[in-house]
Amino acid sequence: MPERRRHLKQTFAEWAWHLSAGLRPRGCFALMYHRIGRPDDPLPHLDVTQFRRQLEWLSRNCRVITPAALHDAVRSGSPARPPVLLTFDDGGRDYYDLAYPILKEFGMTAAVFLVTDYVDRPRLFWWDRLYLVVHNARLDRVSLPWQPGRPRPLGGANNDRVFEECEQYLKSVTDDVKQRALDDLVAAFGDPTLPDLGRQIMSWDEVRASMDLTTYGGHTHTHPLMSKVDEERVDREVGLCRARIVAETAVEPTLFAYPNGDFTSGAQALVRRHGFEVAFSTVEGINNGATDWLAVRRTAVANLMPTRRMMVTSWM
Repeated sequence: MPERRRHLKQTFAEWAWHLSAGLRPRGCFALMYHRIGRPDDPLPHLDVTQFRRQLEWLSRNCRVITPAALHDAVRSGSPARPPVLLTFDDGGRDYYDLAYPILKEFGMTAAVFLVTDYVDRPRLFWWDRLYLVVHNARLDRVSLPWQPGRPRPLGGANNDRVFEECEQYLKSVTDDVKQRALDDLVAAFGDPTLPDLGRQIMSWDEVRASMDLTTYGGHTHTHPLMSKVDEERVDREVGLCRARIVAETAVEPTLFAYPNGDFTSGAQALVRRHGFEVAFSTVEGINNGATDWLAVRRTAVANLMPTRRMMVTSWM
């Protein structure tokens, strides 16, 4: 019955999709993925089965383009079968292990943005460490260092709420205090023992092995938020990231994605100065002839494809 219901929803959704073609604006969508995982993955992820279903839907209803075709696609894309660019942030090993083989099945390509210091020295990103700390804490409640008088309950859905609050706080502080703030948070949660997840970032060998379908771009060297560091640090982060990609792939990258979509006009100028021609934000929307190529719009993909402008419904 669930499979039959899903099939009926799929049929209705595709019928509605084609009927609404005349309402959609002309242009190109860029979809933003992060982690693809299996059901036993302890970190937040899009299930690999869901990812496959999304590619199946895209293959029937859209035209998945190569990154090199982006400029032409914003001018010539048809609303009936709009062009879509697939992008992945951070360079997680899940891309090589799970996403890349499925892309190969469908004959699709993608852009992947690397945080190069993590490829050089694999370790957990701070937000993944925080997620594991919150969800492995053996406490009933926790007092957060910046609001010690308001203990938060833990357990079940409370953990997700506390994680989101902690994540937003760490994104709000300057980069030079973030590590100290994270250490204080870990202590507040009782320094829980975390599972050993092994290497979570692609190796340079895996990067090179997947270049047939993947255009690799920059995502800085250590993933600072650009509005939280000075321009000297931004310059160093962008330049070193690009230099490492060139050294390891022998290809000069032209694509860049701002960490967390955070950028300033100064950061845009530095990105261009280092040879990047297109830079992606996290502002949702369609890209067209008016697009700022140093602030390309992207739509985030979670467990469903939340693209109101694309009118993709929840059967996926």
